[in-house]
Order: sequence, then C-alpha cells, then structure tokens
Amino acid sequence: MVLASGGLTIQRSGGETVYWTYKDIVRSRDSVSGGPLRLEHGEKNPEVLVIHQSGALAEIRRLDPAVQIPVRRCAGAGWWKIAAIFVSFTGLVVVAVYLVILPMIGEAVADQVPKHWEERIGKAMGEQIESMGGGCRDQEAQSQVLRLVNDLARPLDSGYSFQVIVAADREMNAFAAPGGVVIVNTGLIEKTRTQEHLAAVLAHEITHVVGRHGTRAVMRELTFSIALNYVTGDVNAVAAQMAGNLAGLHYRREDETAADQGAMDLFARLRLEPRAMVSMFEMLGEKTQDLPAAAGYLSTHPSMPERLERIKAWAAKQTYSPSYLRHFTAWPPTTAKCRGL
Repeated sequence: MVLASGGLTIQRSGGETVYWTYKDIVRSRDSVSGGPLRLEHGEKNPEVLVIHQSGALAEIRRLDPAVQIPVRRCAGAGWWKIAAIFVSFTGLVVVAVYLVILPMIGEAVADQVPKHWEERIGKAMGEQIESMGGGCRDQEAQSQVLRLVNDLARPLDSGYSFQVIVAADREMNAFAAPGGVVIVNTGLIEKTRTQEHLAAVLAHEITHVVGRHGTRAVMRELTFSIALNYVTGDVNAVAAQMAGNLAGLHYRREDETAADQGAMDLFARLRLEPRAMVSMFEMLGEKTQDLPAAAGYLSTHPSMPERLERIKAWAAKQTYSPSYLRHFTAWPPTTAKCRGL
C-alpha cells in the first residue's frame, strides 16, 4: 500500500494493483473507538482495508490536508429509517381508519340495526336521561307534547312508537334520540308563541328519527364499543354510551338540510301555517347570536341565514288555506312542575 495526496495505491494479494481515491473512502466506526484504521471502499459490499500501523490517518492528512474521511454511519441506521417510516405509515393508517373507515362502517351498521332494537335503545336512553334528573314530573305536559308529535308523524307511517321526554331545562332546545325518543326542553315550550312554532321544531326532530340520522351519528362516533355491545345484545350498555354522547352529537350537514325539508313537507301535508315555521326559525336565529359555538341544538345545525332563506322561499310558494293546532287548552302551557317549583 502506498499513501499519496489523492488516494491510496493498493496491491492485492494476487498481484493486482487498485487505486482508491480518498473521496470514495469512509472509516468504519471501529476506527473511532481506538482500534486499527479500517477503511472501506464502495457502498454495497464494500472492500475493506485494515491498517495496523499507528499514525496512518495523520500521514494521509499530512499528504493531503483537505482530505476528510468520514465515518460510515451505523449499519442499523437504515433500519431505523425504515422503522420510522413504518411507524409513521402505521399512524396514518390508524388515523384513516378512525376518521374514514370506522365512520363508513358505522353508517353500514346503522342501516342494519333492526327498528325494534333501535326503539329499545331509545327507550333505555330515555330512562338514562330521566335517571339523571332531567325528566319532567308533569305527565300532562308530556302527554300533550306526545299527542302533537304523534299527529305530526302520522302521515309518515314510519312504524316508530314515539316517546316524548319534557326535560327541565331553560335552554331553547330539542333533540331526537334513536328509536323515536324526542327530548323537548321546557325552555323551548315556554319561549314559543304558538303551538305551530313548537310543531316546526318537532317536525324537524321527527324527520331525524325517521331518517335514522341520530343512529348513524352515534354509530359513526362509537363504532367499536357499540358494535361489540350490539353483537352481545347488551342494549343497556349501548344506551348508556349513547346517552352520554347525545349532548355532543353532531349531525352531518346533509342530515340537517334533510330534516328541515322534512319539516316543511310535513307542514304542507298537514296544511299548517307556513309563516309559523318562518317566525320560529327567526326566533332561533336570534338565540344563536348569544350562544357559544358548542351550544347544543342550535350550533349543530347549518347557518341560520341559509336555513331561513330556504324556509322563506318554501313558505312563499304555499297557497293553501292553513289550519291551526288545538292540542293545548292554553298557550304556552305551564311547565312549573317540570322545574320542581
């Protein structure tokens, strides 16, 4: 072996002479730890030259001060990169499964849930809500609202047995649980000006029930645990999870648009006053200006100006002579018992 300023001239054991330029040479990590100078040439299956004489590296630097012979990276570094890429890819797959695949599975599962099983879930959810002190002790108020719900839903012939829970809550709110359970806050009843106003909101929620929007929404968010309990038949466990998730339930925009359209269709079929629906949603629009972004019923729906525009356009086209509801002897009905007063 001969050291020169540009590289090494090496004579192989068979007599062949080769020349390694310094720029094509790396040091193995063994050289750094105090062992002999071990030089490697080539990337794949590198040739190795071991120099036992001390001072060889210093001599190379004396002959060519610009020489920088780097240390070869650890042989396992490539595997660490592969492992890092694999972990990142796996993470992306998990996220995709959670955000895309599971919701799709949830949609499919919701369509396969038998109606009677869905109603059992709704009933169990109602019991969960009432056990938390949210139910109303005024049976008369509940029966009056239930009669209104049944009359509104009758033209749909949906096969659901509706249940109404009047909740002692001052928020102007209502929402539908799977299986025909409709929760109506006392705040909504007390702040509406006519029975038709209340009917406009109830018709919207009825459409959610018949369209299974609530069932799909919950299945999208709780697919794993609900699917497991569905298989095992543990309806109460499903109901408990759904009840805990109901307040934060978010319908898709298309579900909300469909519910608005369903309410308008019901009003037209029953020949109810179209202007009542317009004024009711104007009232809801006023409330949304004072509510935080996460405030239940009002915040999970599309923007109120957009909804009002569609409802006003629909109302302007209705030419029938409207009929009026007579489900309550006085309006607004008293809900003092619901608040425990």
